[in-house]
Formats: sequence, C-alpha cells, structure tokens
Amino acid sequence: MKRRSLLVIPFLCLGASLGAQASQCPTDEMIIIGEKEFVHVQDLNMDYRARIDTGATRTSLHAMNIEVLDGVEDLEANIGKQVRFITANEMGEKHQHQAEIVAVRSIKNSLGTEVRYSIAMTIERAEKPKTVQVNLRDRGRMDDKILIGRDWLNCDYLVDVSQNPTLSYAD
Repeated sequence: MKRRSLLVIPFLCLGASLGAQASQCPTDEMIIIGEKEFVHVQDLNMDYRARIDTGATRTSLHAMNIEVLDGVEDLEANIGKQVRFITANEMGEKHQHQAEIVAVRSIKNSLGTEVRYSIAMTIERAEKPKTVQVNLRDRGRMDDKILIGRDWLNCDYLVDVSQNPTLSYAD
C-alpha cells in the first residue's frame, strides 16, 4: 500500500502543476474568435485575413524575396542583422519591409522541417495589439497570407472554428 502511494504522488503533483498553468489565463477574459479573422500588422500598416491555427506554435507571415543584408551562409550568424522582404496580403497590396532578425527557428510542417528567420512584429485585432516573433515564409500558394499561432493567441483568445470572422478589413 505504501509503495502505491509513492507512485501516485508524482502524478498528483503533475496534475496540480498543469492545473495551475491552465488557470494563469482566465477564460472569462478571453475573446472568442473564428478560424479566420482580420488582423492589422502595425509594422507594415497592412491588413490581412489571417488563418488561426491552434496547432501552430508560432505566427508566420507571407514573405517573398527574402534577403539578409550583409548575410552569411550560417543562418544563426545572421541573428541581429537586417532582413529585407516583400509581403502581400489577400487583396494584392504589397509592401517592402526591413527588420532585425531576432531568431532562427526550425518549423515543422507537412513537408518536413524548415529553418526560417523570425522578426518581431506587432499584430492587432480590434485595437488590441500584441508583439510576437513572426517567422518569414513564402505563403504565395496559400489563401491566407498570415497564419496566427499560439504565441499570439496565448491568454487573449479562444478559437471557435464554427464562428465566422467578426471584423472586416475596414474595422
């Protein structure tokens, strides 16, 4: 009997720990959004229709012609350098942007693992801005040019996939 109790104690502690983590974000203060939402990227002064993906850890932005200024082959050595790229939203509006590389991330997707540059960007919905590290990827073949991951959703939003976008480009 004593031995069984000792085996159960670590699991009880783990459960209490996970419960404490979950309660750090009170759901009554979270906003419910759908699987598609309209967001504004402050750094670009552009609006996007975003795909909300609770399976994605990080947020990803459509970026073409990615060029590291004074870059070297070793991607990690480019952290702190400037990256220049062109982005476009679903309406065809384009913008060239330059920002500091803050990280290099290995991103897993259906094709395998890709290594991508990350930059800091402020993305807002309904005048509620949040700054996250956004990885750059050519999403030209995808309908939605920005994918919002859990990094942006964390503690602020709950996703209801049956819900339609609650805002539009004009909001």
